[in-house]
Amino acid sequence: MSRLGLLEDFFAPMIDFRLMRYLLTSVQNKTMSATIKTPFSNIQQELLQLYARHISDDDLMNIKELIGQYFAKRLTNLADNARDRNQWTHQDMENILNDPNQ
Repeated sequence: MSRLGLLEDFFAPMIDFRLMRYLLTSVQNKTMSATIKTPFSNIQQELLQLYARHISDDDLMNIKELIGQYFAKRLTNLADNARDRNQWTHQDMENILNDPNQ
């Protein structure tokens, strides 16, 4: 298995949890504070322009998955860089992930 594959497997539960928490928070914020007006971010503006027309539910799910994969890969790269910079072992990474103070 490649180094990237090992890291994806290692971080998969954490990524899924963070993604779920982000999505839930996003939905809660939209429903609970619909009156708050904030400017769109650059990515929101781009996506609004790109998808000004209706797309199928399948296409929407595929796009969400692609975006999730992109951010998962970025997280993996950040973790790789931190591990290399700090010379952490696999056990060090396990200790960090299982630290109850996290």
